[in-house]
Amino acid sequence: MRHEVSSSSISAIEETGRGTMIVEFVNRGKYEYFDVPLEVIQEFVAAPSVGRYFNQNIRGRYREEARS
Repeated sequence: MRHEVSSSSISAIEETGRGTMIVEFVNRGKYEYFDVPLEVIQEFVAAPSVGRYFNQNIRGRYREEARS
């Protein structure tokens, strides 16, 4: 499921299932994140500041891969 978000750094978050998600950044393209608990994805989508949540809870904690 794709979620459009209001953020200066992130434009969308896509849940792809099985603990993976794709984060579409405004200026950096798309990155896929692996082994992310469903609760973390749900909190990320619902966060008042998705950019802050990403920096505090996702960046550097989960394996990532650039997507084209």
